[in-house]
Amino acid sequence: MKKLGLLIIFAHLIIFANSQGSAKYSLRFYDNKSKAIANTEISLIETSTKERKVYKTDANGSVSIELNTGREWSVNILQIREIKFLNVPEQGTTNGNFNIVYDHKNWERKHRQPFNRSNVTFTIIDQSTLKAPRPTEELAVVKLKVLKDNKTPLKNFPVQITNYSTLKIYKGVTNASGIATFLVPIHQEYDVDIDNIAAYDIADVLRGTGFYEFDVIYEPTTIVEKEINDTITQKLPPNCKGTSSRAYLKVTVDYRGTKSIEGQYVYLQNVATNKVYKAAINKNNQVEFLVPSKSKYMLHFEYEKDVDVISYTNSFGIINSSLRFPYTPKPELENPHLFIPNVEQLFIEEFEKFITHTIPPPTGDSKVRLDLRWGNNQVNELSKEAVLQIGIATSTDKTGITGPPLNIAIVVDKSGSMYGHDKIDALKNTLLNFVISLRPNDIVSLVTFESNGIVVVPANKVGNGSYLRDMILDIQAGGGTDIYTGMMLGYKEIVKNFSAEYTNRLILLTDGYDSRPTQELLDASKTYTSKGIELSAIGVGSSYNQALLTLLSEQGNGNLYFAYDTKDISGSYEKELANLVSPLIKNFKLEIVYSPQITFKQLYGLKWKKSEANTVKVSIDKLYASYTKTALVAFNLNETDKKIEKNPLLLRVSYYDIQTKKNVAFEEKAYLVWSESTGNLELIIESELKKIYAIAIMNQSFKVIAEAYSQKDYVATQKAIDATMEQIKKLYDSPTDPDINKFIKAMQSYSEALKQIQKIEKQNNKNK
Repeated sequence: MKKLGLLIIFAHLIIFANSQGSAKYSLRFYDNKSKAIANTEISLIETSTKERKVYKTDANGSVSIELNTGREWSVNILQIREIKFLNVPEQGTTNGNFNIVYDHKNWERKHRQPFNRSNVTFTIIDQSTLKAPRPTEELAVVKLKVLKDNKTPLKNFPVQITNYSTLKIYKGVTNASGIATFLVPIHQEYDVDIDNIAAYDIADVLRGTGFYEFDVIYEPTTIVEKEINDTITQKLPPNCKGTSSRAYLKVTVDYRGTKSIEGQYVYLQNVATNKVYKAAINKNNQVEFLVPSKSKYMLHFEYEKDVDVISYTNSFGIINSSLRFPYTPKPELENPHLFIPNVEQLFIEEFEKFITHTIPPPTGDSKVRLDLRWGNNQVNELSKEAVLQIGIATSTDKTGITGPPLNIAIVVDKSGSMYGHDKIDALKNTLLNFVISLRPNDIVSLVTFESNGIVVVPANKVGNGSYLRDMILDIQAGGGTDIYTGMMLGYKEIVKNFSAEYTNRLILLTDGYDSRPTQELLDASKTYTSKGIELSAIGVGSSYNQALLTLLSEQGNGNLYFAYDTKDISGSYEKELANLVSPLIKNFKLEIVYSPQITFKQLYGLKWKKSEANTVKVSIDKLYASYTKTALVAFNLNETDKKIEKNPLLLRVSYYDIQTKKNVAFEEKAYLVWSESTGNLELIIESELKKIYAIAIMNQSFKVIAEAYSQKDYVATQKAIDATMEQIKKLYDSPTDPDINKFIKAMQSYSEALKQIQKIEKQNNKNK
């Protein structure tokens, strides 16, 4: 979603203008034992333009920095990101001297992902009445001094500390001096919870027994909060303002629809604790929140999820913010009883997601193996269909395989929705591993996009990869989804070094939709495809434009990967990298030749075409080492008799071996066996094969339904639904598999929705 508005942070206001000031800083880095961090590289990254500067500390751990561009620069050293921010004034000059302690262990502790308490039962220990406790061999005394913003004690205020290893919460109350006292086990980490805010601060007891004292600054509020199952509603006073501990946020909902959205809910989900703040939209299409600062929140509307991420982690002082977000309700959420997806809304979970068996690699000198399995290789005179599973596996040996040099642009969606479900962290870790596998002379650029796009790393040779790694770590989620701009920037970076001697490819990753029409993106991409630039795409989650990415990757002669969850992101990039740097064979062709008794019906999982009356052909440009693919072929059986044993399927394989520089061809046969049994034989015996075949059938039907519904052909839509349900009944009398039932439920819901839609349209026509 595109985010509009102004975030006002009174203690840290940055104004962008055409004028430019300058700044001089002297930084000294040392560790927690006062030892200088000498001869160590530090990097500065401008938070808006992503300009990068690299420095090195001297023998004393010092470095002098002069800045005359940008407004705000993050300082990064070794394993710590954003250890400090340096500002450049709009006009004039500024100077500063800072001593910076590098304590990675402490930094990690403070930046650790908070513990998810939602499904955990804690033991509550009330220590609010402790009187002058003394330490023991196993227990230490912790004194928490809670002060308000003006440094006066916060008296008679409840506070607690939480330990996750023992699952215990120690409750206390501050005294007249603002001190809450606890007696707790030593060598443990504790989070400080205050005023319904989990993990507000830390109070670790790591040194052993004794007395520990901690100061906590907290300004209480007068708001009323009600929490039910981690969902919090607030009653805010008029003219509510932020405090040092809570950020005030006003959200204006930019809704272009005709009906009122007053009373619909807006949700702010704390991405660390999963607590959700809920507020109703008023008559001005606005909502207000007062939420704990120093946190990140995912914004959701009632009928649109993962809209954007709002971050206060690097904000200081009193925060009063006002933001505007467009709201486009998702029809499947707003009116699920009337929802049938059109072509662009359709999302399909490919049947390969549900495969658990592995395909054995080839042996000997062969680079490819076919693994053929009939659903049931036995047939009789009642048999009308047969299903063959074709597994394709390439050699796992990468010895001596070196692909051409690369000229690639990695184009990454960093919109707000990418922050949800740890997607952005998984992406960053994957890209870091991706960079490690690249070669020094490969040319790579990195482009990120949200509501707009930016070239984070211009096209250049990878070298030691430090530049790429630094900028990958700097990626933060936030904003809308402008795929078009990201693609165009990526293509332009590739053009700078285009060569027929290179593999020139754009690798696009996204989890959303672009506001532009699909054809506009296809036309723009085609311009570069015609010049020899390929495109591969990775779709993340289940809310992206699957139809668009499919068309882009097919048109771009690249690959399409489905990353259903975060672990799939890594696998997708690994496969793409292998395809780029470890091509094993090219010009792979598979021909399926069948007889009049066994006639082709459908092929699932591979693109195919019929070239002759009895032949189906599959072509794949390149296959890499350790490649695996599963396809399913459905056949009709005609006049089945014992002669079918003498008319096997013929599968011909040919390819060019890149390593040996030879053309290779072989063929295999798949035989059906005649059975003298008189009853109906099962089409598929093995449960997993039956499951993936059922899913393949339903997926194909979903495509037909979406196409027919997009053309308002309701007869064809219902016909596709009915035919599919009939096929599934042949496979399952009463399915118990939850995945199969999920697909069946979707099919049934489309059937019911179609009836309701036709009923409404009929009534509307009657009223005209």
